[in-house]
Amino acid sequence: FVLVNQYWKLGHEFGSHSISHRTNLDYWRGLNVDGWNDEAEGMRRMISQFSAIPKDDIKGHRAPFLQMGGDEMYTSLYETGFKFDCSWVTREFGYLNLDMGLFPYTMDYGTVQDCQIEPCAECSYPGFWVQPMLDLEDAWYGADPNHPDNGMPCSMLDGCIIIEDEPDRNSVKDMLMQNFLRNRNGTRAPMGLYAHAAWFYGDNLFHYEGYLDFIQEVTSNYDDVWFVTVSEGIDYVANYNDVTNAQLLNMTNTEGPFSCSPKTGGDCAALEPCRYESVVNDDIHGEERYMHICGKDADGHRQKCPPEYPWLGNPCGGNTPCN
Repeated sequence: FVLVNQYWKLGHEFGSHSISHRTNLDYWRGLNVDGWNDEAEGMRRMISQFSAIPKDDIKGHRAPFLQMGGDEMYTSLYETGFKFDCSWVTREFGYLNLDMGLFPYTMDYGTVQDCQIEPCAECSYPGFWVQPMLDLEDAWYGADPNHPDNGMPCSMLDGCIIIEDEPDRNSVKDMLMQNFLRNRNGTRAPMGLYAHAAWFYGDNLFHYEGYLDFIQEVTSNYDDVWFVTVSEGIDYVANYNDVTNAQLLNMTNTEGPFSCSPKTGGDCAALEPCRYESVVNDDIHGEERYMHICGKDADGHRQKCPPEYPWLGNPCGGNTPCN
């Protein structure tokens, strides 16, 4: 939680991804509104409490394993004040159709987006945004007999396969550039680059190097391309879609959707790590756990290690206030 505070102050965005992250997909498919409240809103409260980040700054959500939860999930997110969801995968507006990419949209009316991982929301949620996850094309050529000259679709970078004898940083850069150019020559809808940290480490260091090469290539040659957070992209679509790139470039660091204003508040005052000798709940069975938390909450109240290990139904572990 201390590291979350540090990266938040550097301008990174944090969203809720559940507390338990259970691997049983039927759990997420069948979860009711109260269950999603415990998972999604509970995680947001936990981040705010222990990372000293205002809860209103935690705006977005992604479902574990991209397993959609239908209207129960969206009802929970809507009623608890989330601003957007970024779980909804699309192949019809991505992959080989990435040139027809779908822009972020609100759930005021019915959606035209395909539902790749059921169940998807069908009801109206006025003002609640969806950031579609546009499928990319990987470099596993010939794996699909219906598209023998193409790679396979992938929603997350760590799901993108590169089949080569010795893949290297150039393999990664080439794959990303191919998708970028397909997107650029079409609608230019925001193209997400989503990855778990493990994709960059250990034997996968070439992924990180190729990713950086891709960013360098794009930022050096295309001054109308921006690398931004999901919230910033939605802010642009909602409020600045008639602004020219020249106007964006002329804005100061404190103006516009892509500003780099320094974060104020959020004094962490890190504590020594909190130790829990034997945590027992539905998901943890007698394991030792540690937490490194901020000594102040988002409102500046001083806090100590919570008496109980935070989990579902008790996201602050007994610390109060727990907003």
